Amino acid sequence: MMAVLVFTDQVCGRTDHRPLREGQKAPGIAAPNLTSHVTSATKGAQKDYARLKWSQLSTHEKAKFSPGSDLKDSFSTCWSHLQQEEEEVLERLCSDLSVGKEPRAVLFYKEEGNKRFGRKQYTAAAVLYSKGISHGIPGTEELALCFANRSAVLFHLGHYSACLEDIDRAQENGYPQRLLSKILQRQESCLQKLKQCDTSNTKSHKTERNQEKVTENPLLPNASRSLKLKFSTSKGRHLVASEDIAQGELLICEEAYVTVIIPDRETFTKKSTWDLSVSLCDLYCHHCLQRAAAPIPCPHCSIAKYCTSQCMDQAWSYYHCIECSLGGLLLNFGVFCHTALRTILLTGFRQVSEVLSHETSDPVQAPIHPYPGDYRSIFSLLSHSGHHKGEHLFLCALTSAALCKKLDIGRLSSMGTAPPTDESMSLQDNVQILGSAVLLHLLQLHCNAQAVTVLHDEKYEGKYY
Repeated sequence: MMAVLVFTDQVCGRTDHRPLREGQKAPGIAAPNLTSHVTSATKGAQKDYARLKWSQLSTHEKAKFSPGSDLKDSFSTCWSHLQQEEEEVLERLCSDLSVGKEPRAVLFYKEEGNKRFGRKQYTAAAVLYSKGISHGIPGTEELALCFANRSAVLFHLGHYSACLEDIDRAQENGYPQRLLSKILQRQESCLQKLKQCDTSNTKSHKTERNQEKVTENPLLPNASRSLKLKFSTSKGRHLVASEDIAQGELLICEEAYVTVIIPDRETFTKKSTWDLSVSLCDLYCHHCLQRAAAPIPCPHCSIAKYCTSQCMDQAWSYYHCIECSLGGLLLNFGVFCHTALRTILLTGFRQVSEVLSHETSDPVQAPIHPYPGDYRSIFSLLSHSGHHKGEHLFLCALTSAALCKKLDIGRLSSMGTAPPTDESMSLQDNVQILGSAVLLHLLQLHCNAQAVTVLHDEKYEGKYY
């Protein structure tokens, strides 16, 4: 099963129940249990080390993690405790992960793909060639050969446009002159096939989906007019029905603020032999989440894959230029930490800083003006920090501090998301802002994230290979 973690400020879905009228109590909504995705990355040595550090805190320091404590104080306490020892622990945690390019893997997956191609198992061959391509170093003959071999598979599968793109990539990466006639002949065959068919049937990686429209709500973007935003001290912000709602009526339809594909950490664990199993994470674009018939890998790591060069360029510009070098660390810290960081990167440090500087202790009440569907909506979600045990809050704060330690805040300037230029703000101030925001989003995600799952297709199960 492949899952995507979605961070949004509203809950979207359909109703199959009679609507609640204003003043009625709403039944509890069970959120998907996502903690398993976090514990898989934080169990063992990482949690044991956090418990050890927690036991070494003084009573005064532990009070910084008590219910109702200021998250800025919690982060500052953990930041002040980070030393060389912690950095060495982080290095050890990442040492068993392989997230970079591995030339030996290119040869392995190419040979395995050739075997499936010989058996006419074209789909399996394409996936294995793609795994090899994800490990290829740009400009090498091995990568060029992998692209060329995948183009042959795509031709047999009828993905002619994707086949042409792979032929171009093979040539761009130094395809051997002695073999050039093979792909040029395939290129000509593709062009002939495309003339014979409707080109709309060949666009395998970008399909338009007809979206049902919701009746416009002037106060709630992307929500039905049947809904009203209310506020109470006991429930906080919540939605109620303002009119009768028909069964199956679409109530909310909105883009997620941030999404992260939940990776299979074991896939990136160093092994003596390469794994033939294929995760669905290998088959979907890590930026737009569309199915990718011929994924394009990040040029620098073996994790991120995209359906088009446009998605790859956008991902690099928005967030991956920072995340790429942190691949092993993010795998260890878990998908919540990854999502929290990406939320900040997509928003931009300047805007995060501005919102934090205007932070108030009062909860956001039902607004008279239209409800903002931006970062302010995300920021104002409850973290429920008062309901977390001190040790768990310490673990989250320690994770935030460790992440900030590895982040080069100055590098954010290359994305146009650098901290605001203010002589009164020191580097320590900027670290405080970044770390507090990561910690806040980590806690928010425990009760506001949504998991979207896709069932495994049998032909992609390990036994298929």
